[in-house]
Amino acid sequence: MVRPVLAALAAGILLAACGQLPRPFQPEDKSGNALLNLRDGAGIVVQPIAGAPTAGGQILAEALVARLRDRDIPAGTENGNLGSRHLMGRAAVRPLPGGREEILLYWEMREPDGGRTGILTQRREQAAGAWAAGAPALLETLAEALAPEVAALVQDPALASSPRVKAAAIPGFPGARLVVLQIPGAPGDAAHSLPSALEAALQAAKLPVADRIGDNDLLILGDVAVGPKDGDLQTVAIRWSLVSARDDRELGEIAQQNVVPAGSLDGPWGPVADEVARAAASGLLDLLGQAGKL
Repeated sequence: MVRPVLAALAAGILLAACGQLPRPFQPEDKSGNALLNLRDGAGIVVQPIAGAPTAGGQILAEALVARLRDRDIPAGTENGNLGSRHLMGRAAVRPLPGGREEILLYWEMREPDGGRTGILTQRREQAAGAWAAGAPALLETLAEALAPEVAALVQDPALASSPRVKAAAIPGFPGARLVVLQIPGAPGDAAHSLPSALEAALQAAKLPVADRIGDNDLLILGDVAVGPKDGDLQTVAIRWSLVSARDDRELGEIAQQNVVPAGSLDGPWGPVADEVARAAASGLLDLLGQAGKL
């Protein structure tokens, strides 16, 4: 009998540097925008989230702007000036049993020069169809929950740079911490449970782990691919990429793959996530050691 657990395959570690990811365009100078009149040239431009219903993206952006202004943070939805930060996001929706759905929102803050300030995520379960319908109550709730997280990024820089736990430094990467991002599109509850399990495994290995991204940090991006069913079995492959937050350069990756009972990972991963994470942490330790010598 095949156990529904992914064996670690640390083979195929890639250390070749990759090019930078695309940067957003520099904002244009536009009249009629309150941000243009700010004396210090600062402020946040909130863009409609990608993957939202036609009007829902704009409604969510405007609701968030209102919440930020309540906190005395200059914000708007129009193009700002050369000193404006930009907050952009994307959404993914996953159907759940019993007429429910889960929405995952990924937000990214960019500095005026295109550099990344941080990444925030939201995860919420609601009645099926609420997101597609652009339910005002849902959008207001999401904006209310996100506002303090956005405020923390711009009002308290120490918060973004403080590690969650004291841990040993990563050789070759002074001041770096590891930030594990959620996995959009992963089967079952792996989008959340797998990154959480990996964070715990990395902390157990005495590595510095953080919630928010600093300039010197290293990002861990996961990807889960499930193959078609072949009788009672199917192949599941997981890839973990290590990326520099400073310049978006990929430092390498590790891969895990195994054959599991068909559909066994469509629900809660439970102990499987812990076992996968422990194996992945071991592979990432080796990868960090090699990447630190480049």
